[in-house]
Amino acid sequence: MDQIIPTKEVEDYMIRIAEKTQDDIDNKTELKNRHIIRQKFWGELLQSMNLKSKLFQNISAGKYNWIGAGSGVRGISYNFGVSKNYGRAELYIDFLIHSKLKIGEINQNEYDEVVEILDKKLEEMWERLDGSYQIDSGK
Repeated sequence: MDQIIPTKEVEDYMIRIAEKTQDDIDNKTELKNRHIIRQKFWGELLQSMNLKSKLFQNISAGKYNWIGAGSGVRGISYNFGVSKNYGRAELYIDFLIHSKLKIGEINQNEYDEVVEILDKKLEEMWERLDGSYQIDSGK
Protein backbone atom coordinates (compact mmCIF):
# COMPACT_ATOMS: atom_id res chain seq x y z
CA MET A 1 0.00 0.00 0.00
CA ASP A 2 1.42 3.46 -0.91
CA GLN A 3 1.50 6.14 1.74
CA ILE A 4 0.39 9.57 0.64
CA ILE A 5 2.11 12.50 2.35
CA PRO A 6 0.37 15.83 1.99
CA THR A 7 2.51 18.20 -0.09
CA LYS A 8 2.21 21.16 2.30
CA GLU A 9 3.51 19.10 5.27
CA VAL A 10 6.48 17.83 3.27
CA GLU A 11 7.29 21.38 2.16
CA ASP A 12 7.10 22.69 5.75
CA TYR A 13 9.30 19.83 6.96
CA MET A 14 11.93 20.49 4.26
CA ILE A 15 11.96 24.21 5.11
CA ARG A 16 12.48 23.45 8.82
CA ILE A 17 15.38 21.09 8.04
CA ALA A 18 16.99 23.68 5.76
CA GLU A 19 16.62 26.41 8.43
CA LYS A 20 18.08 24.13 11.10
CA THR A 21 21.03 23.27 8.88
CA GLN A 22 21.68 26.97 8.20
CA ASP A 23 21.43 27.77 11.94
CA ASP A 24 23.96 25.02 12.68
CA ILE A 25 26.34 26.42 10.05
CA ASP A 26 25.93 29.96 11.44
CA ASN A 27 26.59 28.77 15.01
CA LYS A 28 29.74 26.88 13.98
CA THR A 29 31.00 29.92 12.06
CA GLU A 30 30.36 32.18 15.06
CA LEU A 31 32.23 29.76 17.34
CA LYS A 32 35.15 29.54 14.96
CA ASN A 33 35.33 33.35 14.67
CA ARG A 34 35.21 33.71 18.47
CA HIS A 35 37.98 31.13 18.86
CA ILE A 36 40.15 32.91 16.29
CA ILE A 37 39.65 36.26 18.06
CA ARG A 38 40.46 34.73 21.45
CA GLN A 39 43.56 32.99 20.15
CA LYS A 40 44.84 36.25 18.70
CA PHE A 41 44.02 38.13 21.91
CA TRP A 42 45.75 35.53 24.12
CA GLY A 43 48.76 35.52 21.82
CA GLU A 44 49.17 39.28 22.16
CA LEU A 45 48.55 39.22 25.92
CA LEU A 46 51.07 36.41 26.43
CA GLN A 47 53.64 38.20 24.33
CA SER A 48 53.22 41.31 26.48
CA MET A 49 53.23 39.30 29.74
CA ASN A 50 56.39 37.44 28.79
CA LEU A 51 58.24 40.74 28.51
CA LYS A 52 57.45 41.42 32.18
CA SER A 53 57.38 37.95 33.77
CA LYS A 54 58.29 34.34 33.06
CA LEU A 55 55.12 32.98 34.67
CA PHE A 56 53.23 32.54 31.40
CA GLN A 57 56.29 31.55 29.37
CA ASN A 58 55.07 27.96 28.83
CA ILE A 59 51.41 28.85 28.26
CA SER A 60 50.01 28.74 24.72
CA ALA A 61 47.26 30.91 23.28
CA GLY A 62 44.11 28.82 23.07
CA LYS A 63 40.48 29.09 22.06
CA TYR A 64 39.06 29.05 25.58
CA ASN A 65 37.88 32.11 27.51
CA TRP A 66 40.58 31.80 30.17
CA ILE A 67 44.26 31.02 30.60
CA GLY A 68 46.14 30.37 33.79
CA ALA A 69 49.57 29.69 35.16
CA GLY A 70 50.81 28.26 38.41
CA SER A 71 52.87 30.41 40.70
CA GLY A 72 55.26 27.70 41.79
CA VAL A 73 53.55 27.65 45.19
CA ARG A 74 50.94 24.97 45.84
CA GLY A 75 47.41 26.39 45.81
CA ILE A 76 48.25 29.72 44.15
CA SER A 77 47.70 30.49 40.47
CA TYR A 78 47.32 33.49 38.19
CA ASN A 79 44.47 33.51 35.69
CA PHE A 80 43.08 35.76 32.97
CA GLY A 81 39.51 35.53 31.71
CA VAL A 82 37.53 37.29 29.00
CA SER A 83 33.99 37.47 27.70
CA LYS A 84 32.19 39.68 25.23
CA ASN A 85 31.63 42.29 27.96
CA TYR A 86 34.62 42.21 30.31
CA GLY A 87 38.08 40.96 31.08
CA ARG A 88 39.52 39.95 34.42
CA ALA A 89 42.80 39.10 36.08
CA GLU A 90 42.71 36.72 39.02
CA LEU A 91 44.98 35.71 41.82
CA TYR A 92 43.57 32.36 42.91
CA ILE A 93 44.47 31.32 46.44
CA ASP A 94 43.42 27.90 47.69
CA PHE A 95 44.11 27.74 51.40
CA LEU A 96 43.92 23.92 51.15
CA ILE A 97 41.99 23.87 54.40
CA HIS A 98 39.11 21.91 52.86
CA SER A 99 41.57 19.21 51.75
CA LYS A 100 42.91 18.91 55.29
CA LEU A 101 39.37 18.41 56.59
CA LYS A 102 38.65 15.74 53.99
CA ILE A 103 41.73 13.68 54.80
CA GLY A 104 41.26 14.02 58.56
CA GLU A 105 44.24 16.26 59.37
CA ILE A 106 41.82 18.61 61.12
CA ASN A 107 38.34 18.18 62.56
CA GLN A 108 35.19 20.18 61.74
CA ASN A 109 35.60 22.58 64.68
CA GLU A 110 39.19 23.40 63.66
CA TYR A 111 38.03 23.86 60.07
CA ASP A 112 35.23 26.25 61.09
CA GLU A 113 37.64 28.24 63.25
CA VAL A 114 40.21 28.61 60.47
CA VAL A 115 37.56 29.59 57.92
CA GLU A 116 36.21 32.25 60.29
CA ILE A 117 39.71 33.67 60.83
CA LEU A 118 40.47 33.66 57.08
CA ASP A 119 37.17 35.35 56.25
CA LYS A 120 37.84 38.07 58.81
CA LYS A 121 41.42 38.62 57.61
CA LEU A 122 40.32 38.81 53.97
CA GLU A 123 37.66 41.39 54.86
CA GLU A 124 40.32 43.43 56.66
CA MET A 125 42.81 43.20 53.76
CA TRP A 126 40.49 43.86 50.82
CA GLU A 127 38.65 47.10 50.19
CA ARG A 128 35.36 46.94 48.28
CA LEU A 129 35.32 49.18 45.18
CA ASP A 130 32.42 49.43 42.69
CA GLY A 131 31.84 45.72 42.15
CA SER A 132 35.46 44.68 42.65
CA TYR A 133 38.04 44.46 45.41
CA GLN A 134 41.38 46.14 45.89
CA ILE A 135 44.00 45.03 48.35
CA ASP A 136 44.62 47.57 51.08
CA SER A 137 48.38 47.51 51.52
CA GLY A 138 48.20 49.94 54.43
CA LYS A 139 46.94 47.33 56.90
